[in-house]
Amino acid sequence: MQNDLKIPKNKKSIRLALINNKGFSEDSFTVFLSKFSAHKTGEETLDEFLNSDKSFLPFENDKTNDFLLINKESILYVSSEFQDDYLPASRIIIDFVNDIEKEFDFVNENEFYRSRLADTLNCKELFVPFYSEKRKFYVNRKLIKTVKEL
Repeated sequence: MQNDLKIPKNKKSIRLALINNKGFSEDSFTVFLSKFSAHKTGEETLDEFLNSDKSFLPFENDKTNDFLLINKESILYVSSEFQDDYLPASRIIIDFVNDIEKEFDFVNENEFYRSRLADTLNCKELFVPFYSEKRKFYVNRKLIKTVKEL
């Protein structure tokens, strides 16, 4: 009976960075994405999961196997492996709160929607995509102080 109530999910391995008083900590987690997207045909994406209207999101810590509900406001970024090639529009450096700096590639994913870096940073979504080292990063806009193109 208990298994009848489970909603089918897809497991996805991610790296999650949480802001703390020393800067940030990054660990391996598993996220469970719905097999059905609420916004489009197909499966829920990591982007949809992070930018949902929920304030606390469920993650499983890969080291401890603990399930945690994490406040989205405390997430610096979430990253996942990205195998496809991409054409960077520019290389940027982001200065986050707590004096954290990280370099990323800005990719123009859609030439008509969010075509400029400023458009991406000023969108309504909390988490916006950038790329680095064969990973796609979803960065928390509220924790960005400045962005500089290199």
